[in-house]
Amino acid sequence: MLTLLATIAAAAPLELHLSPGSRVEVLPALVEGRADVVIYGNRADLREQLSNTLDTGVTRARIADMAGHWMLTLELAEPHTIVRAGQIDDAWQLSVVPRPFGSAAAYGPVDLDGALAGELDPTTCAAAPLPLSPLPASDSAWGEAALGFVPELPLWSEAEPSVSGWREIDDTRALARRKGADLERGDYRLGALHRDLGLSREAAYYFTRAARHGGNHADAAWFQAAKAQLAVRQWDAAATSARAAAAAGGAPEYTALVLGVREWATGGPNQAAYGRVLAATAPDADAQLIAGVLLAEGDCAAEAQAPLDRALSATEGARRPLAQMLLAEATLRSGDLDAATRMYAAVDGNALPLETRRLLRTRSLLLATLRAPAATWSAQVPDLTRDAALPGAAGQDSLYVLAQVQAALGDEKAALDAYADLLRREPRLAAGRAGRELIGLWTTRSAALLAEGRAVEALSLHRGIWAAALAPHVADLASLRSIASGYAEAGLPDRAMETWRTVADQERARGLDGRGSVVELLRLYVATGANEDALDAVAWLRREGVDAATKDTVALLEGDAALQTRETARARRAWETVGPRSSLRMAAITRIALLDAADGDCANALPGLDAAAAAAPVPEVNDEVVHEARFRCMIATGRDPEAASEARTLAGLAASDRAASWQTWRASRLAKGTATPPPAMLTDSAAKTPGIWGALAAEETRHQRFVAAHSPKAKP
Repeated sequence: MLTLLATIAAAAPLELHLSPGSRVEVLPALVEGRADVVIYGNRADLREQLSNTLDTGVTRARIADMAGHWMLTLELAEPHTIVRAGQIDDAWQLSVVPRPFGSAAAYGPVDLDGALAGELDPTTCAAAPLPLSPLPASDSAWGEAALGFVPELPLWSEAEPSVSGWREIDDTRALARRKGADLERGDYRLGALHRDLGLSREAAYYFTRAARHGGNHADAAWFQAAKAQLAVRQWDAAATSARAAAAAGGAPEYTALVLGVREWATGGPNQAAYGRVLAATAPDADAQLIAGVLLAEGDCAAEAQAPLDRALSATEGARRPLAQMLLAEATLRSGDLDAATRMYAAVDGNALPLETRRLLRTRSLLLATLRAPAATWSAQVPDLTRDAALPGAAGQDSLYVLAQVQAALGDEKAALDAYADLLRREPRLAAGRAGRELIGLWTTRSAALLAEGRAVEALSLHRGIWAAALAPHVADLASLRSIASGYAEAGLPDRAMETWRTVADQERARGLDGRGSVVELLRLYVATGANEDALDAVAWLRREGVDAATKDTVALLEGDAALQTRETARARRAWETVGPRSSLRMAAITRIALLDAADGDCANALPGLDAAAAAAPVPEVNDEVVHEARFRCMIATGRDPEAASEARTLAGLAASDRAASWQTWRASRLAKGTATPPPAMLTDSAAKTPGIWGALAAEETRHQRFVAAHSPKAKP
């Protein structure tokens, strides 16, 4: 301690010459080894005065010009020291002195460098034990309104215009074109003029151009570019500009502030971590307000109250009601219902936008529901349903609370309906907390329905709630695979393909083996005649490599797709590659035989058809097609006795399919070389007959109706 006192005693004070009437305030110490100083109403440039801090007890001074107010951040050479300010004659002195006994900084060391690099470790807090919660501000429409709040950032006071208008823009452009003009100042001034006219995109362009001149005020130009980009919600561009400002010597606390706003706006995973950095490092009211919001959104609501309190005490005017509302929201999320009730009551609702004013009114119902025993929540359902019909944030938030209440009451269907209604109103919520809760409830419900054999209900449920943005939140893709298979079995190939594509995309995104899903897609492509997609899937599977069994399946399906595109040579080559020991070998042999029969090459076709008939039933083969092709080849090659036997086999197949009488007659007539049954035999409904026989019946019925309609009527 004596060494510390001796070191400090030798330190000279920092002496500042300010504008008349300026005032200096040293803010309460938040971080060990750092002091924050605000200088109000100063027009003198402090950069030169603070360029040398040797032997002052200050290792580094960072300066931010805030339109006549200056923010100084002083890094101190020794721990356990603070800064005192005093005025002597016409100068102010900042002196480094030992910290008074018993006082302490509010925060320990924080990772400001990690914040600037975007490499903060996620911060976790014990969430308040609330059984019901409102939507996070990053998901809520009122949060969207709150994001219109753009923090103040350092600027270049001397280049700021006193009057803004189109004439001033024209005059500034004319001056910038003169030989020897200060291009940095000219572009900065153009940016400020456009900013003051509300033209934020144009302002960002000119501020960026000013910064790229590389002058002494590049940091301020980059910060103002970031501010303009925040105003038009170009979050990533604003982050890039803010990092450039820090690289140009700007105060890194304000870079962290911009990065924190982006984290809030995008619902990023490190909101609480950025909140802690800002609470500890950025001293002004705007930064403390954003710090509190970030901590609340990161489930650190109790920790958020301190920076929000600081922000509220320093915020006046139009921004104060927003600060009050944010503090009340953080208090609610911290679980202190009584304090939250008082804070909501203190909010000046008339000064809030209509969207936020409606939300404020619905908070009383949420607080009443939270105070009531869960067993009595059913009494709140009518009022929540009424508020859920409100437009905008109030309706969305009430619908979200209603979904949670229905889930707590055990009415899974009503809860899923409420969640789905919420996502239909605001599809982007599918990527947030509401989407995660919906998918968890759906997974449980869907698995139960499938286990009970209620597949139709499971498919209907999926169809009612599904949105593409939900897919990343499905923890176990088996539930989606079951739904995809269910759609295929129900004869809904389009929905089956859509669901299998979702599964395949998620498998690829998660680094899982997605070849099985692509094979299922390949089956559906072939079945629906999407042959180009099918052949693309074949090519992908071959590039990825598959096991022997899958390879044979792919070859069989490739041949089927090629045949549909009339590439018979490719189809034959694909079928010929099916392995001799494969369970699909007979299916491949049969397909080749049918191809030969269709070409009239019965000599080559019959051995395969005979083998298929002997092995019937053959997987992936229509037995009726095989026997009819075999019958015709027998007739063509003079094997009439065997042809008659084959016709009886066809008649037996027809009978086993519960065919109508005319179908059995049709099969028996094939042996006699005729295929025209008498009209009297065509009385059965074609819709009731399966397979090839149904198709023949429908064709003959349509023909007879056509003839009856268009034949000349007989004269009496």
